[in-house]
Amino acid sequence: MGIKLLIQRVSAGDPSSPHSQAYVSLLRKVIALVKGEDTEVKIRQLKKGLTDANAFPYSFLHFINDREVLESILGAERDGFDSVLVYCFSDPAITEARQAMNIPVFGLAQPAMLTAQVMGSRFGVVAMSSESACRNEELMTKYGLREKVILPIRKMPISAGEQAKMIEDARDGIEVFKELARGYIRDGAEVIVPACGTLALALRIAPGCPELPGGLTEVDGVPIVDIVGCAIKWAEMVVALKKAGSPWISRAGLYAKPPVELVEASREKIPYRGSGFIDVD
Repeated sequence: MGIKLLIQRVSAGDPSSPHSQAYVSLLRKVIALVKGEDTEVKIRQLKKGLTDANAFPYSFLHFINDREVLESILGAERDGFDSVLVYCFSDPAITEARQAMNIPVFGLAQPAMLTAQVMGSRFGVVAMSSESACRNEELMTKYGLREKVILPIRKMPISAGEQAKMIEDARDGIEVFKELARGYIRDGAEVIVPACGTLALALRIAPGCPELPGGLTEVDGVPIVDIVGCAIKWAEMVVALKKAGSPWISRAGLYAKPPVELVEASREKIPYRGSGFIDVD
């Protein structure tokens, strides 16, 4: 039996815009490289939420947006999906979604960093900004991986908006990334993790770089983690375990599921309904 996977983008906007179409096209190419033959992937974005890439590095603005993300994915099980991938390295609303839902939910960070520690002893993380680097460091601590990461975290010296343009032409951004990676390599990194879904797509496909037909997958022999591919394969693995009847999540502590009556009572006291989603393909 096949797997139906939902990829939920964390941004809003017009899916018919040239930039959105270019983004989804690159994402589809990366998905095709790794997904199983029997895996069907649907991509959605928010109807209402952040649209400016420069807003995402700030935790305050991200937090406001995260509730829209959570409300958008809560109906995924009802819609027949076997798993959800929230397309952001900040892993927004992942703990909350795992408490609420009966299907596996992943972000981009946890699968990538867990895979990185399998690929090598220590790894470097390239953040999209100084602000997001702080959030990345919090995630490393949360996932028990702080000792595996080379600190301090190096940040892309170009704005998030400029990084977004790498979807159409990645040449300059790739050169910047290489320099940061080489700094990590000098410090002993055996693996490099790009800490952004947009950056990851630009590296893996390398638009505008005919000299990189297979994308940028390593720097001086040190591998770059395909964070999108990792998340997809982790989702497929956990769904397969679930379908086989094996335990796939613990409800004993962090992911304890609240009683239905308590959820309903809480929603009456704090009414909220997100504005929904848009299927982009």
